[in-house]
Amino acid sequence: MPDGVECQCCRLEPPGLARVVTLGDYGEGSLRPWILALKHGGRLDLARPLGRLLGARASEVGLRGVLVPVPLHPLRRLARGGDQAHLLAREVYRSTALGWGDALRRVRRTDPQGSIGAPSRRANVRGAFALRQWWGPRVVGRDWILVDDVGTSLSTARECARILRRGGARSVSLLCLARAGGPGLSSPADSVGGNETLHRSVRR
Repeated sequence: MPDGVECQCCRLEPPGLARVVTLGDYGEGSLRPWILALKHGGRLDLARPLGRLLGARASEVGLRGVLVPVPLHPLRRLARGGDQAHLLAREVYRSTALGWGDALRRVRRTDPQGSIGAPSRRANVRGAFALRQWWGPRVVGRDWILVDDVGTSLSTARECARILRRGGARSVSLLCLARAGGPGLSSPADSVGGNETLHRSVRR
């Protein structure tokens, strides 16, 4: 899908995000194996090259604001050996002129989105996030950029954006590695072509 084109999912149910910027589609090309290795395969070292690619993508489309990783619950972070969203956000920060603001915290554990027996994606994350107390006044009037690995229904990003806007954020965008398709879901609103760039950058 060309840059700047609103996807079908966002047209049907606006996610409350100013922009959704990704490297590509989770179900196509070479992104999926790298993301699975980062997220579930213990390859947290992949956060560096993938984060740099994400930073280049953010610069390419002129994304501006303060980076804030979507927080992972401490128990899930322990199980995975790290927080992939936080690591990606740090690499984007190091490779761009974007600001940094670890303004969100997770206040309760949630079931994995879409897992069997879990409530609806929106209900699952409702009330799961809050502003860090010392960041409260500094949220006001700023543009914020949520950083995550994959956006599916965007329920998690929507809930984080709601918390930031309630705290006074001027706008909230999402920067993630991929947008996942599936029933009722479509390709990313902003995608980048050419998997060769991904292979060359990750293998350096």
